[in-house]
Amino acid sequence: MALPSALPPPPHPLEADVLQAHSVLQNGYVAAQAVVNLGCPDIHQVNYHRERVQSELVPLLDAISASTSDSAMVSWCFATATSFADLYNCLTQRGTFARYELDSRTVAVYLTNLLTVKDRPSFLFTQ
Repeated sequence: MALPSALPPPPHPLEADVLQAHSVLQNGYVAAQAVVNLGCPDIHQVNYHRERVQSELVPLLDAISASTSDSAMVSWCFATATSFADLYNCLTQRGTFARYELDSRTVAVYLTNLLTVKDRPSFLFTQ
């Protein structure tokens, strides 16, 4: 799924507090989208951005939506929420892929012997 490069533009000039919230939303969206576009993302990056979308960005958008009665702003909030839903789904998909990549690259290492050479421990590992 191809994500848009930015959130939909607001319908009209915003008040200062909503403008600041829009900036937070936009920056969070762009940062999370960059992780989605990585060839082989780190599972921790994916989880961080997925959690941020769910626990910080969407509630912020919900607060904007609840504070307005302007139908154009409500429509914009709905379109923006749809963009975040698509982003969240892509992050979830990337997280599954990153987890698979991590599991396939993991090599079990076991301590098989502890040798003492000149009163200093020396470890021997096997895979």
